[in-house]
Amino acid sequence: MNDEPGQQKEYIDVLIVMDSTGSMQRWINSARDTVLEAFDEIQKKYPESHLRLGLICYRDIGDDERYVLHPFTETIEDVQTLLRKVVAKGGNDSAEDVAGALEHAIEWFRAPHPMCPSPSRTLLFVADAPAHGTRYHPITVGDRYPKGDPDGKEPFDQVQELAMMDVDMTVFRADSSMDMMIEEFGKAYQGTSGLFTVLDVTRQSSPVFTTPFPSPLFSATEMPPPISYNETFRTSTSMSVVQSVEKKRQQKKDSEFK
Repeated sequence: MNDEPGQQKEYIDVLIVMDSTGSMQRWINSARDTVLEAFDEIQKKYPESHLRLGLICYRDIGDDERYVLHPFTETIEDVQTLLRKVVAKGGNDSAEDVAGALEHAIEWFRAPHPMCPSPSRTLLFVADAPAHGTRYHPITVGDRYPKGDPDGKEPFDQVQELAMMDVDMTVFRADSSMDMMIEEFGKAYQGTSGLFTVLDVTRQSSPVFTTPFPSPLFSATEMPPPISYNETFRTSTSMSVVQSVEKKRQQKKDSEFK
């Protein structure tokens, strides 16, 4: 058997969940421009890997084209093609339809992987605004639904379900208005095997991987300062996926010794 780390067969699912309201065009462009390069890097590190990518672009309740969706696919170029068509628009208030996006994510991760019962799963959450409901933001944030999602969807419960499914989440913190939401998401990951990582991108010169809660599975790691939004997205995508794959490998090793 070949024990070289890069030669092990890996099944890797990555889901980009991205706010696509009016202020997010630079992040949409970064994903569009670098997603192929990021996945090439992952493929080189894990040559025997089976990679799939999905995309959920979300806006706000009542917006035209509330979601732009691409289910998991092995053809990464198809996701890039769709990203070329995504234009940042909408957003009827400061808070956005995070709950609706997470509902799609849960549905897709619930579906069995066609080739592996336990793939590595990474969710990249890219946003600059919180979810609806004052549980997730200060009262000074504009929100037409301060009591939460009008259909009763609860982002804390949704994130907790993702964590229980062993989905690792990396949050791109693009605005401080997200902090209460990030804290709630971090609490949802406590006591689970899922990795919860925060990438602070409010200052492009020195983004840092952090986690607001102690975790035996992750220690804060400072990234090399990127020179652009493209570099931030490419580097963080690759690092997040590698983190998930290595965690999954460790889980497999631990189970063999039980």
